[in-house]
Amino acid sequence: MAQFTIEQIESAINLMTRLEGTEGQKLGPKTRKLADIYGTMIYQKVKTVSDSEMNSDQLEILAAAGFGNPKAEAKQ
Repeated sequence: MAQFTIEQIESAINLMTRLEGTEGQKLGPKTRKLADIYGTMIYQKVKTVSDSEMNSDQLEILAAAGFGNPKAEAKQ
């Protein structure tokens, strides 16, 4: 079971924002998927999240950002 830090999630969000851009004030679809878990982490005041708490889309986006292997870690 892999763990992701809030800093890793934030870094992936920043990368996806640069790659996807924004539509006015709206985040792109990949960025929104990561923002969901990021917001939950902030609300719950946790520093790490397990891959089992994330969906396969979120894990694939994290892998694309350089964090983890979605084939080995994907759980849904």
